[in-house]
Amino acid sequence: MNFSNSEMTDMVLMYGQALGNSLEARRLYQEAFPERRLPNHKTFANVVQRLRENGKFQPRFSDRGRERTERTLDAEEEILNVVENDPGISIRRLSYRVGVSFECVRLLFMGSHERVGLPNTSKFC
Repeated sequence: MNFSNSEMTDMVLMYGQALGNSLEARRLYQEAFPERRLPNHKTFANVVQRLRENGKFQPRFSDRGRERTERTLDAEEEILNVVENDPGISIRRLSYRVGVSFECVRLLFMGSHERVGLPNTSKFC
């Protein structure tokens, strides 16, 4: 369930007022804001922990999605080797040659021209 920053701020305040007791924080929140959706009691502790760890309410983007697999790392290395040997190769041809999606190749090169020593051309943007 997504909550606004205002709602999450109020959750943190209620959690503090309840001295870290999630069930009590939920009860206080319901009394103070009867018109709002009532979060699960675990949400109060989760919001506070996220705020402590990240300094913000929203989760870090690095915590999302799947981990990179060995196959992905191998494909990246192969892509860079192919580009080194044929700098003019198109992304479409490169993705076909390596056996990965066009999007995978495109994402590898987004913003990485300096890192991999590629010319800043539209082929790799």
